[in-house]
Amino acid sequence: MHRTPPYFLIGIIAVFVGLPLYWWAFPPRLPIGAADGTYANPCCEPIKLHNGQMTFGHSQTISYVVEYDKVSPYVLPSAYVGISGGKAVQIERSISPSFLRLADTSRSETIELPSDTAIFTFKRVKTNGR
Repeated sequence: MHRTPPYFLIGIIAVFVGLPLYWWAFPPRLPIGAADGTYANPCCEPIKLHNGQMTFGHSQTISYVVEYDKVSPYVLPSAYVGISGGKAVQIERSISPSFLRLADTSRSETIELPSDTAIFTFKRVKTNGR
């Protein structure tokens, strides 16, 4: 009778336990340019996302990463970004950041920003045939 070496079984267990734990601890990120573009909504000034920097209003800038979950891809800014009074995009550093949902496509056409009363959908501005 041939007996399986214990280190082989330990290796198999490590793969089936270790890999999911690694993915949970370090979830994959989308390329930072996945959300690049200018997004507009009639409520307020346009939002420009480019290489991890979100710019809007009077030269307000905040960094972000692009990630995804079971719902859709999203932009995660380094501080809360939302709509103030239905009229302006604002940064609020005293509030935890919210996910800014992107359309679930290879090239997102919309981004959603929260406010106290609603969610505002900003649509990508088409430039140079893109």
